[in-house]
Amino acid sequence: MRRSPAAYPKTRGRAGEADVGATRGERSTGRWPTKAPESGVSSPRTINGRRWDLSQNTPGGESTSPPTDTPEPGVPVTPAAAPEPGAHTEAPEPDPRTEPPVGLFEQVSRTVAAARRLVTTHVDLARAELSEIAERAKVAAALIGVAIAIALFAAILASVGTALFIGEWLFGSIGWGVLHGVLSCVALIVVLVLTALEVPRSRITTSLVAALGLGIVVAVVLGLAWPNQAFARVGDALIPGVDPNVRTLVAGLAVGALVLGIVGFLAGARAGGAGGAIGGLIGGAVVGVLVGAFLAISFSLRVGIALGIATAFITWPALAATALRSFDPGVLKARYWPGTTIETTKETIEWVRARTPLGKKP
Repeated sequence: MRRSPAAYPKTRGRAGEADVGATRGERSTGRWPTKAPESGVSSPRTINGRRWDLSQNTPGGESTSPPTDTPEPGVPVTPAAAPEPGAHTEAPEPDPRTEPPVGLFEQVSRTVAAARRLVTTHVDLARAELSEIAERAKVAAALIGVAIAIALFAAILASVGTALFIGEWLFGSIGWGVLHGVLSCVALIVVLVLTALEVPRSRITTSLVAALGLGIVVAVVLGLAWPNQAFARVGDALIPGVDPNVRTLVAGLAVGALVLGIVGFLAGARAGGAGGAIGGLIGGAVVGVLVGAFLAISFSLRVGIALGIATAFITWPALAATALRSFDPGVLKARYWPGTTIETTKETIEWVRARTPLGKKP
């Protein structure tokens, strides 16, 4: 049905014709009009080769429906470029609904493979974690080892330094500290070995008390210089013509050789007759000379105390070691040998042989 000319809106002169012509020109070129028409509904437009429905009243004029790729009649469409030879194209994923059902053996194989991958993953994770823990443990062990080494060094430094300090502070020389430290270590070693050999503790304690008593006697005698004073009086009485500077020393040598020579002679004669007596006399005289020279020295009180301590450290292990003369190695072997078990096993074997026909002895 065609409308009459009166139904169309009238234009005002050439301006209306120009507007209609401009609209037609923009519509033929595919561009948007600069001004929406005053009446009617916009027809679909084509932008960059795609058809857009602009009949909906949305902000900006976009369509709420998805655009279509239907080209506008008369608009050339550029065909899609073909893939280049050798280009990687992803294969379409298979549709599970179209795949044929797998058999029981294939399902078991897949399950085993999945379980194997799961176990392998956990094993790899455990290896990685244990490797990290091992590295940390190595660092911690190294640090702890260094700390222990430093602690041992500090303990050694403290013990040695204390001995040297006491030697210098009390006795006037660090040499006394070294001597006392060495002698004390040797005494402890001997006592610990004797304890391991199960020497009676009463014997070790008695030896310690005797060593302490002897050390006190030596400290008093030498600290007060009693031997030096005695040799000086003997020299003044017997050899007054000798130079006073060496008179005490000569008297000490003579008295020491005489006393210990007689002791050696008597001990040698008792042990080996005439030959032993002569040997004991010579040996005693030599030792007497050395002892007399040592006792002729005028020691101070501090040196005398230091000598008494050294004497105690020497005497204690020596007296304790005398217990080894009555020591029976068989007793020690019996204590560390499973004799009861061996004898019981032998008796059991004999008992079994006696009650087994094939096990009797011929």
